[in-house]
Amino acid sequence: MGPVTIRTATAQDLQELGAAAGRPGYWVAAVQDGTVLGAGGIVPAGATWVAACVIRPEVRARLREYRRPLLRAARATLELARARRMPVYAEADRAIPGAVAFLEHLGFRPHPAGGYVLKGPHA
Repeated sequence: MGPVTIRTATAQDLQELGAAAGRPGYWVAAVQDGTVLGAGGIVPAGATWVAACVIRPEVRARLREYRRPLLRAARATLELARARRMPVYAEADRAIPGAVAFLEHLGFRPHPAGGYVLKGPHA
């Protein structure tokens, strides 16, 4: 298998992953050999922004194998937020082992109202 590249996600990428193609926000995709492995984005939710992630089912089944490219994609997504000085919130999918640790590794911290908020130089 070839290297994984990180690029701006297209509406077709999101549709291929089963996400709403017209969903507003800023998205990046992790692509290997022409196949979109997953996409991460920051999407508006009322007056705030929420981190979102869509991963191809066969990649989700092998998260350990793909953890580095997925981490690169997540960091690229969050850099979009930092560049725009946006506070970003997230929820951990407790059905995915390590989801909370992954968010915390990216800089998210528990929020008093629930979920997680990205801490960093933008806050």
